Amino acid sequence: KSDDGNISYDEFLIGIRGVLNKRRKNMVNMAFDILDKDGSGEIDMSDIIDVYDVSKHPDVIARRKSKEEVLKEFISTMEVGADKDGIITLEEFHNYYAAISASIDDDDYFELMIRNAWHISGGEGWCANTTNRRVLVTHADGRQTVEEIQNDLGIDGDNKKAMLAKLKKQGISAAKIELTYGDKPDDKNKNKNKPPFQLMNNKNNATDNVYERKSSRRPSSASNYRR
Repeated sequence: KSDDGNISYDEFLIGIRGVLNKRRKNMVNMAFDILDKDGSGEIDMSDIIDVYDVSKHPDVIARRKSKEEVLKEFISTMEVGADKDGIITLEEFHNYYAAISASIDDDDYFELMIRNAWHISGGEGWCANTTNRRVLVTHADGRQTVEEIQNDLGIDGDNKKAMLAKLKKQGISAAKIELTYGDKPDDKNKNKNKPPFQLMNNKNNATDNVYERKSSRRPSSASNYRR
C-alpha cells in the first residue's frame, strides 16, 4: 500500500480485516472535526498546539527536543499513506486510525477509545465518555448539580472562566462552579483535559490508556506499533 516493496504489520491487518466500517469512520470524523478548528479540512500545527500536551514527553523533559519538534513528529505519525508535509488530511487521519482499528475487534471498545482520547462527549452504556471534566455547579436559585464540560479538549483543569463559557453554551447559567478535584488543583490535574503524550504517541497506548471496563477484550499488541 505504501509502494515501498514491503508489507508492514499494519498494512497486513488492514488487508485482512478491511478499512474502517461506517460506525468507526463516523467516530474518526468526529475527532478530526474537533482538531480541525478552522474548518479547513486539514490539521496543522496551529490546530494541534493548544490541545496536544507534549510537556511530559521524555525528550522535552530532558531538553533534547523542543515542544515544536515533538509536535511535528506527532503530526508526522498521523500522515499515513502520503507525503510528510506537516499537514494531516482527513484521508491520512482515516489511514492512521484504520491501522489501529484493524487490531480492535469490538466496535464499542473503538468508540470508547476515540471518545476518551479526544474528549468527545456522549456515548451510551460502557461507551460513554469518562474523560471530560465534571464540575459542581451552583445555580442562581441555590440548586447544585454535577455537570459535564462537553468537548473540553484543550481546557486546562483550573481554567474556570473557560469552563463557565462552555457551560453557558450548553445552556447552563452557573453562578459558580467547584472542581470535582477541589478548588486548588495540583500540577497533576492542571492539564487533565489535554491528551498526554503517552496517550496518543503510539497505537498501543491509544488503546491501552482508555478507561477500561472490559479488559478481557483488549486488542493484542505488536512490537512495531511503538516508534
